[in-house]
Amino acid sequence: MIRNQDGTMQQSKEGVKQRWTQYCSGLYKDEGGGDEMVKELEGIFPLYKEDPQDILYSEVEEAIRTLKSNKSPGSDGITAEMIQAGGEQLTHEIHSLCNKAWHEGVIPEEWGKSILIPIPKKGDLSECANYRTISLISHTGKILLTVLLNRLKCHLDPYLSEEQAGFRQDRSTVHQILILRLLAEKAKRQEKKIYNCFIDFQKAFDTIKHKIIWAVLKSFGVENKMITLLKHIYEKAQSAVRVEKETGEWFQTSVGSRQGDPLSPLLFITYLERVMDKAIQINRGINISGTLVNNLRFADDIDVLEEDCDSLHQQIEQLKVAAEEAGLLINTKKTKTLVFGDRNIEKHVQIAGNIIENVEQFEYLGSLLTWDNTCSDEIKRRIGKSIGAMAALKSIWNSKKIKIENKIRILTTCVFSVLLYASETWTLKEADRKKLLAFEMKCYRRILRISWKDMIRNTDIRKQIARKETIIDNIKRRKLRLFGHICRMNDNRLIKHTVFARINGKPRRGRPCREWMDDIIEWCGYSGQDLFHLAQDRTKWKEVIRIAVGPNGR
Repeated sequence: MIRNQDGTMQQSKEGVKQRWTQYCSGLYKDEGGGDEMVKELEGIFPLYKEDPQDILYSEVEEAIRTLKSNKSPGSDGITAEMIQAGGEQLTHEIHSLCNKAWHEGVIPEEWGKSILIPIPKKGDLSECANYRTISLISHTGKILLTVLLNRLKCHLDPYLSEEQAGFRQDRSTVHQILILRLLAEKAKRQEKKIYNCFIDFQKAFDTIKHKIIWAVLKSFGVENKMITLLKHIYEKAQSAVRVEKETGEWFQTSVGSRQGDPLSPLLFITYLERVMDKAIQINRGINISGTLVNNLRFADDIDVLEEDCDSLHQQIEQLKVAAEEAGLLINTKKTKTLVFGDRNIEKHVQIAGNIIENVEQFEYLGSLLTWDNTCSDEIKRRIGKSIGAMAALKSIWNSKKIKIENKIRILTTCVFSVLLYASETWTLKEADRKKLLAFEMKCYRRILRISWKDMIRNTDIRKQIARKETIIDNIKRRKLRLFGHICRMNDNRLIKHTVFARINGKPRRGRPCREWMDDIIEWCGYSGQDLFHLAQDRTKWKEVIRIAVGPNGR
């Protein structure tokens, strides 16, 4: 059952199908606008050379190899496994089709079709708005899109700013979380505050305007042949909603990036790059050894940073205007502010007359940040989530048919992976270490069915499961590996600069708080400068990690 626009309930299969078609076609209908931004982008004249090379057989071969197995097919019913089993003859046929599309700027009709499947979220499930949709597209068409993606990546990546880490090689959520934690601790050392505004856009990927996408790509010097083909793919894109194995009527999608399309993430972050260029002033932000950091991005998750409240207000207002011109609307209910160094904010940010809530803690990219920049609350939360993961696998722990070593593998994969998410960014206190070790032993006792009342020592339990390395050793290894990787990065990388730079100012009085680098220096027994030079040699650094994590480690 689903509600109509007037609030009445629709119960028949055909009626539900029609309602979903009506809702989704309205969702992906362009309401106009964006002409001003297109005009501005047309004023940018990039340097580029039009040299469209034919699609190579090796490109198609690689795209087929990377197709994911066990995925539902699109409207043509062809699975990835069928294509991969087709061998060289089928690869040659697909290569020929891809080159035909490349030269003529036209694709087969089935390659442009998407089947939308509604997936429930929270709230009243009779409302269409409380569902998200996943999209099934042609795997054969996905091969061409993957080839185009690999070409576009090489061209566009140098133009994308260091602040954007979403869908880019050698960048991750962990990097962004660490940058923010490091900025907070360096500001704390100098008795400074950092004002954050975590922006949430309403259905960001579904609202970007196609005409702006093409103008953005042209402004970055993408060749006309590529843009022409992408235009055709989007102009001919059709979608239909599948409800209870029945597919509704096909409709055109004239706004938003295509779900399930490998190109969509790259097109979106490139689109957002031009929005941020217009919105954020380059002479504002947190000054860290001469580099100004005024925003951090992971796809559409944006954190705007400033050293004072008034500057934050100005930046948010400019971002709102630039985003609206590009069809992106800020969700004022989910957008929050947080001040590192203060529980409160002097003056609340307002967006379109709506007051933005200031919070003492915020979940950023899956990790909990607090106003005082301690990791204890995040560690408690991670332990809580891991307890839930343990409880969900109760039948496995109780089973007498599963070997202990297999249970330990499941524990590591399904429970400890939850516990240790972004643990590389933690600065550990002694109390935190004790909590983590206590939880680890609780897991082992649960698997072995040994109670605390049995008076069996932790060392004996470790012998039974043949695990010498503790959860703290695991965190050490992760953190040291990340540090070594950062040290070997190019000097222009923001995360490397943030680790080794400092915020100018007068140091706070009293004993300094423990910082992220203090753990690494203590575990390894070297100065920060010596560690940097050791990390340049992978073999030497692996030996440093082995000694630090080993039985005689610190």
